[in-house]
Amino acid sequence: MREVNGRPYLFYGLLSCGINFLTAYLLWAYANTSLVVTELLAINVAAFVCMGLDKSLARSHAMRIPETILYLLALLGGSMGILVGIHIFKHKTRKATFQFVLLMVVAIQLAFVRIVGIEMR
Repeated sequence: MREVNGRPYLFYGLLSCGINFLTAYLLWAYANTSLVVTELLAINVAAFVCMGLDKSLARSHAMRIPETILYLLALLGGSMGILVGIHIFKHKTRKATFQFVLLMVVAIQLAFVRIVGIEMR
């Protein structure tokens, strides 16, 4: 993997945005779903891919994806993608701080859904 010149936030932030936009475009164009559902699916795919990429980078001792990027992906709606990535890739399972912050993000999202009154049926 090429060196990102000490700017992993910019590099991995743009990479995750690119994955998100490509997935959203493909879902929206070919699956004929609503824009909200498309974006939620796309951000979860991007979060899942970033977890897999971070696990791969951890194994090769390369520059890792900053946790801030993963938190931001979770906060933007990709928390389920992060949770699935934790279990599939067995990544960040020992980091209690990461899991605590992730659970707080999920709690905030559930509270938001409850306050706004979005039906889950």
